[in-house]
Amino acid sequence: MTTYYYQPLPDLPESLLAYFNQQGYPLSLKKKYIIAQILALNIDTDIDLLLYKISAYCSSISRSSVYLVLQWMVANDLVIKTVYNDDLKVYYKTNTEKLISINLSPLAEAADFGPRIHALL
Repeated sequence: MTTYYYQPLPDLPESLLAYFNQQGYPLSLKKKYIIAQILALNIDTDIDLLLYKISAYCSSISRSSVYLVLQWMVANDLVIKTVYNDDLKVYYKTNTEKLISINLSPLAEAADFGPRIHALL
């Protein structure tokens, strides 16, 4: 399956890339798109909304790819996972305290590149 990238690769800070390298987590292009969107979260978000936002910038991202990146980030305390029993939903949010502790600010600007534009010919 071919992946199409609708926007340029998000510019992730060198300190974040070094952190992933130090932890032994290899980053592909798809993972960088996913990570940029995850780290831009400032509210609780479920995986469906996250997948929708990512697909606006990169095609053929699977739910399992997003889930695996989320699981790694939860295990390394970069993302907070919350399960609500009343509706059995799982929500994710960036752990800003952890980002600040590794000298990173929340990456709200990393995901602010414009949505894809469809041209009519």
